[in-house]
This record gives sequence, C-alpha cells and structure tokens, in this order.
Amino acid sequence: MKTEVKLFHCQSDTPLARLSLEFYQVNMLLDEIQCSSSYPHCEVTRIEVFESGHLVRSVTACLTPELENLFERF
Repeated sequence: MKTEVKLFHCQSDTPLARLSLEFYQVNMLLDEIQCSSSYPHCEVTRIEVFESGHLVRSVTACLTPELENLFERF
C-alpha cells in the first residue's frame, strides 16, 4: 500500500510537492528531516503523511534546499 506525503508552506493548503511512497520510504524520509539541522530564521514548511486518505502524521521543518533535494530524490 502506498502512502501519500505532501509538502506545504506552513500556512498554505496547496501542496508544493506530493510523493507516493512505500511505508519504509516514509520512515526514511521523516528520519532524514528530523536529523537535519535547524535554522534560527527559516521558512517553515509542513509535511503531512496520509494513509488511505487519512492524515496520520504531520511534521514541521525548515524549508531548505536540502529538504527540497530530499523530496526530489524520492
């Protein structure tokens, strides 16, 4: 079963990116996001994880070039 992951600007309802990933890929992605360094003044983004159309997890992070590259890799 594929899991849908969406990347949003924090206050927006329109996704910047969408991914359809396997369960293990979602965990890898979230691990990398949580391990990335935080920036004191950054644009905040929201990553939402949906399973069977239901929101199961929401994470906030700094929108950095590294995060954008990470989404492109997947």
